[in-house]
Amino acid sequence: MSTFQLNSKDFASQTSSAEPVLASTVTGGESIGAVKVLYSNTLSSAVATVDINGYFDDTIYSHYKLALCGLQCDGDGRPKFRAMTAGSADTSAVYWTSCMNILSNAGTPSIEHLASDDGATSSHLNGSYHVPRDSTTASYDGEITFSTPQASDKATQFYWRGSQGSSGTTATFYMVFVGATIFKENTALTGISIINGGSDDYSSGSFTLYGYKK
Repeated sequence: MSTFQLNSKDFASQTSSAEPVLASTVTGGESIGAVKVLYSNTLSSAVATVDINGYFDDTIYSHYKLALCGLQCDGDGRPKFRAMTAGSADTSAVYWTSCMNILSNAGTPSIEHLASDDGATSSHLNGSYHVPRDSTTASYDGEITFSTPQASDKATQFYWRGSQGSSGTTATFYMVFVGATIFKENTALTGISIINGGSDDYSSGSFTLYGYKK
């Protein structure tokens, strides 16, 4: 373990490649910095679902951002998510999604819109394309931003954006996308469940939830 000091006083320590930890004697340590990593997971094996539950605290954080980096699948699957209530993914038909894809297919550009998912049982995280296969060099990278998920008197709105090269194994596809999803239930959320819209698994990728302090 390495220890960093200021004026001969312990300030922080680090073990191997782990995240540095502030010394317990640092006054106001919890309030240092406007952003805090609440959850971080890099896949070590293939999974169909990643549940990120129990990390919200609206008394401390004004909003949250979930970063999805380097996602690949071992088969055809579309990136999607569900809100979690009371620790479980909500599969009710209460998701409304609208998005825009800017697509290049072998150099031919096009713009696509999706605004028909009113009453779906999950939210898209791109138009309707497959996550790049792990047999390619491409990946899905994106982020989801939202605020006050613990509020029980209003619907929760999610803003998401990202990019990917290839759809499945179709390497001629390159795209960027922006979208919004409204979870139309007045209930407090406890987490987000990242799901695969197909029957296959996420074989690689990392998931990091950030809290932005008030």
